[in-house]
Amino acid sequence: MDVKLTIVPDKGTSSLPEDDWAPELVMRPVSSTFATMGVARWLLKKVNTNMKTASCKGAACCLQKSQFMENSPEIMQHQSILLGALAAVLDLSKETQSPFLVQSICRTEGQSLKLKDQCFDVFVWSDLAVMAIPLQKYLKPPESGVTRWLREIASHVRSLYDILQTSDFDFNGIYKGKPHGGQTDKSFALPGRKCRETCV
Repeated sequence: MDVKLTIVPDKGTSSLPEDDWAPELVMRPVSSTFATMGVARWLLKKVNTNMKTASCKGAACCLQKSQFMENSPEIMQHQSILLGALAAVLDLSKETQSPFLVQSICRTEGQSLKLKDQCFDVFVWSDLAVMAIPLQKYLKPPESGVTRWLREIASHVRSLYDILQTSDFDFNGIYKGKPHGGQTDKSFALPGRKCRETCV
């Protein structure tokens, strides 16, 4: 279980009516990895025991097609395969998702350090929900380069493929070793406005 401490409102929503305030959610590579392993644990069991079902065959086939994508040009060229592979896996795993991320909320008086009355709250994200965020936010192919959203999708898919094949994967190589033109300190970040859209 991962825990993130967040402040409401963030800078982007502090000027909005209080009902529209929201926190920022920042996901780091280690957290992304734990979410992947949570989904992979059930996926591995489900595929191994139900390989004759169409859904399991479809998920395994989609992951198989994605195995060769190691560099930015390949990822850019085969975006649809990557998106389809992750979507197939998440659809197959939706009944076995597990609580993963506890997002604790601390509500303040706007951007001040003064706490509001009844200021604390908590939200729980499942491992599957965290992995689905990049799919939800990746609305169209990038004009140039691999975006953080696409990189996160590619990393999830490659890790899931390796886990199905060998029951292991290379965290440093997949999540930290392939920046694809961007920094690897964050998997992704949702500002308050986007975080609210995702939750509502």
